[in-house]
Amino acid sequence: MPSILLFIRKWHRDLGYFFVGLTLSFSLSGIVLNHRRVWSPEKYVYVSKSFKTQLHLIKRDSITDELVQGILAEEKIDARYMGFRVESPIKMNIFLEGGTAVVNLKDGTANLELSRETPFIGQMVDLHTSQHRFWIWYSDIFSLGLVIISITGMIMLKGKHGFGRWGFKLTIAGIVIPLLMLLFADL
Repeated sequence: MPSILLFIRKWHRDLGYFFVGLTLSFSLSGIVLNHRRVWSPEKYVYVSKSFKTQLHLIKRDSITDELVQGILAEEKIDARYMGFRVESPIKMNIFLEGGTAVVNLKDGTANLELSRETPFIGQMVDLHTSQHRFWIWYSDIFSLGLVIISITGMIMLKGKHGFGRWGFKLTIAGIVIPLLMLLFADL
């Protein structure tokens, strides 16, 4: 085997080994994010509770943090209180660490949902969407590594199943399908 092909094969192998963890993490979190309209991959609801308040009997301007915190204490809701906002004449949101209670100001009914991060999947999604400066640089290096893996993969094999006789057909199909989706699908 010529030395250049051996050099290419080593780079392809070593980069593949080095980035296998991140490749799997990004692949799995990408699949999860593709289905985020069906379920929330980052969080899961661990408390869902309906309760009744007297907030519908109180003038909107008279609702205070102390009043809302008193209602939460009566209902034994121990999530850290973050504040509230009257969204409309009939809706108020109570913000809690890890969730929200939505209050119907017409009848005083409230629905609470508290969520936690989904173990393992939540962390992978965090990696996938992180905007931390260091992480952006590392992701860029990872992307360049994938470019090198792709190019070296195309030129490593020779013969009947090499890029020139077989691989280019699959490469074209792999490029055309996303292009058709962009052109004709309502993404």
